[in-house]
Amino acid sequence: MLIPVPPISEQEEIVEFVDSKISLAGQEIDNIVATLRDEIKLLNQYKDQMAADIITGRTDLKRIAYTVNEGQGIPDDYQDDEVQEQED
Repeated sequence: MLIPVPPISEQEEIVEFVDSKISLAGQEIDNIVATLRDEIKLLNQYKDQMAADIITGRTDLKRIAYTVNEGQGIPDDYQDDEVQEQED
């Protein structure tokens, strides 16, 4: 039984082609991973800042809860007497 085999020069061209495609794919994957790591780092910084703002009172939790639960934003007639009293 004979198995057809391309000449060595053609085999080398095939190897070079496949290597170049794998190298490009590897670079793209590396770029995606780096971007995702940067995004995770930024989200963690945002989370830490939000926690600090909530602890120090710079962020009104009632406004956040209302916005998240209702999804419509803060109504014009919203008043938070407790926060206003503490600020006075």
